[in-house]
Amino acid sequence: MKGKYLIIVVIIISILLILFMTSIRYDYWDILGHSQLRELNLTVTPEKTRIQESEVFQINLTLTNVGENPINVWKMSEQTSYNILFFNSDGSMMPYLWVNSRIPLTDEDLTELSPGESLYSTVDSTCWNLTKGEYTLNAVYDTTSPDEDIQKPYWIGRIKSNNVTITVE
Repeated sequence: MKGKYLIIVVIIISILLILFMTSIRYDYWDILGHSQLRELNLTVTPEKTRIQESEVFQINLTLTNVGENPINVWKMSEQTSYNILFFNSDGSMMPYLWVNSRIPLTDEDLTELSPGESLYSTVDSTCWNLTKGEYTLNAVYDTTSPDEDIQKPYWIGRIKSNNVTITVE
């Protein structure tokens, strides 16, 4: 009797090892209907890196599917799917002067990105009061909110963009 249980346990462990150690073309979370595990890249590109105090400039964001498969992602929306951040020279984050209220996202808020395809968003710098000095600009794309009404599988995670130095004269 113990021999039968031991064989069953060995078979189950072997199957689990094969599933998790074998390189297959599907993401395990896709099979289960949860998250899509694919590769994304976020890039922030300001219109200028040297500005005058109170000067308004454009900030461009690019979210790119750098993987080999299509992926569902949240559409680009400031303070929903991404945040733009400025840090002063002592590492303190500069306050954002406008707050967005929002309702839970649905399947309508998703878009499919094919391999090599990108989403773009441009905002201006009016929501930050940047005085003379040097700042580090970056962005974070974050889809980890548990309070969404999305039924389709989509990329869940948090990625940070490149850092850019902004000098205010």
